[in-house]
Amino acid sequence: SGELKKLADVVLAPLLPLLPEGAPLTLVPHSYLHLIPFAALPLPSGQPLVTAHALSQVASLKVLECMATVDAKAADMPERQGALILCAPETAEDDLLPAIPAAAAEAEAIGPLVHASPELVLTGKAATLDALYDGLKSPLATVHISAHMPQRYVVLAPKPPSRRAIPQEVSEDGTVEGEGEEEEEEPSSWVERTLDADKVKAPDRKSV
Repeated sequence: SGELKKLADVVLAPLLPLLPEGAPLTLVPHSYLHLIPFAALPLPSGQPLVTAHALSQVASLKVLECMATVDAKAADMPERQGALILCAPETAEDDLLPAIPAAAAEAEAIGPLVHASPELVLTGKAATLDALYDGLKSPLATVHISAHMPQRYVVLAPKPPSRRAIPQEVSEDGTVEGEGEEEEEEPSSWVERTLDADKVKAPDRKSV
């Protein structure tokens, strides 16, 4: 395509005079160069690069250094085991999201495979943000979430509206008002029932 030809003119053409014919090439791309399909870049003959050179790609030394650092930190962390499964949360009516019953079946199928304890399989009304955070306090090996995610926010089940006692008040004639009465607090807000996907980070490379 025209785009590949432009890429080849910039990235590949300056290197071609330096490449022995048929020599294997080892690529160590940096940053956005990882997005370039080097194998498909056209040679002056029009054939893709991979037809003339065997290609291999390796991580940069910086990446290897970072991986070694992560492995060293992971060695000092407690062993992770078990899993948390959160699927098919029963969302609030205001969210206007359809039910996803297949996700509940997904939780039932995946739970035993990853050794998730029953209290860490969260579905329906139990799949709240608070329950998720409580579960993440354990050193888990796997976290699996299947839910709606409009605009990069995972929508979970709202917290059940709580009730609180109305403070007692004594009227001028000495009558006590409010004793034993309760009123329902406001249901959970959008912030209290959604998870910002951009802020979700796996604790280590074993988590998914």
